[in-house]
Amino acid sequence: MSSARTSYLLIIALLLPMATVVLVVYYFTKLAAGEAAQVNSGWAYSLIALCGGLSAIMSVFVAVALLIVYKQRNRIEFRYRRQNSFLTNMLDERLRMARNLDVLNAAHQVTLAIKQETSFERIASVVLEQIEYFSRAQDVVVFAVGTDNELEARARRGDGKNWFGEEAKSPNVDMDVAYEGVLANRLCRHYDHDTGEYAVSVPYATPDGIRGVVYIRRNVLDDPDFENELQFFETSLQQLVKAVSVGLKFSALWDRAIKDEMTGLFNKNHFTAEAPRLLASSMRSTRPICLVMLDVDKFKDINDTFGHLTGDLVLRQTAAIMLNGLRESDVAFRFGGEELCVICSDTVEKDAAAFAERLRSRIAHTEFRSDGGDLVPVSVSIGVAEFDPSRMKDAEDIKQVCDEALYAAKHQGRNLVMVWNGPKKFTPIERSGDVENEVKRRKGLGGDNQPLNLDEPHVERRAKPKAGKMGKATESIPEKRKSPERRKTQQAFDTPERRKGARRTKPGVTDSGDSGNLAA
Repeated sequence: MSSARTSYLLIIALLLPMATVVLVVYYFTKLAAGEAAQVNSGWAYSLIALCGGLSAIMSVFVAVALLIVYKQRNRIEFRYRRQNSFLTNMLDERLRMARNLDVLNAAHQVTLAIKQETSFERIASVVLEQIEYFSRAQDVVVFAVGTDNELEARARRGDGKNWFGEEAKSPNVDMDVAYEGVLANRLCRHYDHDTGEYAVSVPYATPDGIRGVVYIRRNVLDDPDFENELQFFETSLQQLVKAVSVGLKFSALWDRAIKDEMTGLFNKNHFTAEAPRLLASSMRSTRPICLVMLDVDKFKDINDTFGHLTGDLVLRQTAAIMLNGLRESDVAFRFGGEELCVICSDTVEKDAAAFAERLRSRIAHTEFRSDGGDLVPVSVSIGVAEFDPSRMKDAEDIKQVCDEALYAAKHQGRNLVMVWNGPKKFTPIERSGDVENEVKRRKGLGGDNQPLNLDEPHVERRAKPKAGKMGKATESIPEKRKSPERRKTQQAFDTPERRKGARRTKPGVTDSGDSGNLAA
């Protein structure tokens, strides 16, 4: 109703000036035509004055109305701008809170990974995934400073995939930005406003001296708000990158505690902790699990002949060959000295024996070299046992029977895989591959490093006692080096019946690699 009244008043305010103008024009036109006598001058002047006064009043009214409308409009625009600013700030705050939640969630995921995982690769996978999600990066690369102060790519994520080691190298990395971050020890960026290419390197460091940068690359051409969020974005990145240093520190400390430095395999302490857990899991799920134990044949001879450096090299290469043939579910350990073992989950005895034979054959055919370049004849003896809850109670039991199978393989001439089938019952596995092309065979040696002679029976050589002080015989060095567990196994295996059977061995049974003779 008020809007209609306002409209009427505006119409009147417009009509009154128009009527005044019409009367004035009409009156003066009559005067110009000589009709002044006929025109009532008093009436005309009064009407013109009335219309002019009303026009002036309406003009004032219109001016006041326009002023009120103008102020009201300004007031409405001010309220609108204030509400718009408030809503914009709320939206920005919500976006900022969402970003903070993303950072907190990423940090939480990284913390869980550090608590649950043990290796750098698994921790780095979680960290890289979270950084990629948060930054919407096309490439995320973790660099570490090497011994020669060169940056080495340790891990990379791109297109939803992870790469480690040599595969982590990327041709899309701006190494100038990466090196600048290391040298300046601060966040460094390169931003091309025309192409939208954005690259940043964030440095990290651990208390034990590991240094490096996390390099992030993305294209922000399709993100118009990127420049406004740049400071918050880079601050959040620095918080996430701290997780890299924590992960590196934790994995390094964990590796030192549970891994053997020479071979990279898990150590005996970790075997003691991990084996019961794996066996318990196997019993709960009623899935098979096997233990494979490996021992380098005549390892002392290698050390005595070629030196301890060569012995260490042989152990490292043997461990590398073992790791190369493992599945993801298999776990390898260095149990002690030259003795290695593998826990094979979800594996039956037949498959474990096949794996052990493939491993034996690979090692037997590998040309190991000493630090001087000499060919080192290397072979291994392997024992295999499947966990049987009806005859075994814990990890110590399966290790005991597997060790018996390993000793049986050594008693049969070494360079052999032996499977435990029960108390004092063992089954040798037929040698596979080109047996005659094995390194020891090419050198004319048996598994015990003695020259092969097919016409003579195999004789297990034992170390002769050495004379000590006062001319008395002392215990041989190899016997001293045997662990109590190995001596216990040897005593359990060397029964009078087996020694009697050994004396009745028929001529012609030698360590010639003929699996038929060994099986007989």
